Amino acid sequence: MIMFFVVSESLALAALFFSGLVGKEELLLIGILLIPTLIAVRVGQWLFNKHPPKSLKHFAIPILVMVALLGISASAGELSI
Repeated sequence: MIMFFVVSESLALAALFFSGLVGKEELLLIGILLIPTLIAVRVGQWLFNKHPPKSLKHFAIPILVMVALLGISASAGELSI
């Protein structure tokens, strides 16, 4: 699943770059943020394999709710400006 997102986001980023909507500065920032992201994915995978949860519901649902609320609040903040 991670590979799917990497490939699809890479294709989308390439299309944005070639259309002129994303410049070299943004690509540099993406490159800088890619390193800690890949490290975090590896650490998360290692922790998941070392201590697999009995159920992901109790862990994932609060995180998904928090992400949704943060997204909604950020969108509402943009609308009010």
